[in-house]
Amino acid sequence: MNAQLMASVEREVLAWPGVNKEVFEGGRGQGGFLVPPATLFRFGRREIGHLHHTGEADLPFPRKVYDELIATGRTQPDSPESSPTSSANWTMYQELSSCSA
Repeated sequence: MNAQLMASVEREVLAWPGVNKEVFEGGRGQGGFLVPPATLFRFGRREIGHLHHTGEADLPFPRKVYDELIATGRTQPDSPESSPTSSANWTMYQELSSCSA
C-alpha cells in the first residue's frame, strides 16, 4: 500500500471525535490461512473498519449500501475468516490506492 495514502487515511479517520486505532500484527485466521497485519479503527469498542498493510481496506456498511456496492462491482464481500469482527455486511476494497481518500 502507498504509505502516503495510508498515513492520509489514518490522519483523517483519527481526527473524528471518539475514534482510536489498534495495530493487529496478523496471524492465522479461523480457516488456518494467514491474515495480514492491519491498522484497526474503533469508535469506542466498535470497529468501524481496518486497513491491511498489504493494501486492502475492509469496511462495514448497512445492508442496503452493501448490496448496492457489491452489485455495482465497486467492492467485493470480505472473507468472514479474514476480519476479526467480520459479519455479512463487511466489504473489501482490494487496492485502496485505486480509490480516492
